[in-house]
Amino acid sequence: MIIRKIADAMTTQNWFTVLLEVLIVVIGIFIGLQVDDWNEKRKDRNREIEYLQRIETELGQDIAEFEAGVVLAARRREYARLIMAALTDPELVRREPNRFHRALVRAGFTYSPTISDHTFEEIKSAGELGIIENVGLRVSITEYYQQVRQYEQWNYLRELSQTEYFKRVAGITTPDSFQASWMDDGQDVSKDEAVAALENLSENPAFIQWLPLVVGTLSDAHANYEAAKKTAEKLREKISVSLGEDSVKLTE
Repeated sequence: MIIRKIADAMTTQNWFTVLLEVLIVVIGIFIGLQVDDWNEKRKDRNREIEYLQRIETELGQDIAEFEAGVVLAARRREYARLIMAALTDPELVRREPNRFHRALVRAGFTYSPTISDHTFEEIKSAGELGIIENVGLRVSITEYYQQVRQYEQWNYLRELSQTEYFKRVAGITTPDSFQASWMDDGQDVSKDEAVAALENLSENPAFIQWLPLVVGTLSDAHANYEAAKKTAEKLREKISVSLGEDSVKLTE
């Protein structure tokens, strides 16, 4: 219809009409392009919000994992210290045979938090890191996952430490007593069994020498879990603030 009008105007040499119709076409195209661009940006922002919401949820899971790591590392460090204290104060064993024996069995346990990075890996694989509009937030997210990956590289050392611990504790306690303290719902260990384990421990210098290293390893793990937890909490707070701002923008 517009093309016919322009053709008719040109035939009659009505240049004002030609110019007016051309302007209408140009303005229509411009508005259409602007609408398309606005729709694309809106889709990008919606995808960004969805990604950030998922990362926020996964950070909550990470925080719970790190909290568990903090608690377990502290508990096992106290177990190792209890064993060391029992070497100079045997009455500790007689007063709390179950606690001593459980400490003997569990002090060498390790814990490796499970990091929930599915969304971040999805964004990277799709080449969409740039969809996170806030550059500072994008950098913080990337640095967080780099940091937790650095923590994960020490998991194998903790596993080696656990394996070595169990090698050294072998023979200090009987298989039945070991199984009783290994399980959360295991049977109680008698005072005589605990005292016998202490006597075996006293005659095992290799295990005694290993205990300070166990304490040090658990202290390092405790500090790492605490640091990772704080980093995750700060990042989750940044994302929460960003999501609040984006929600306001989308309703304007």
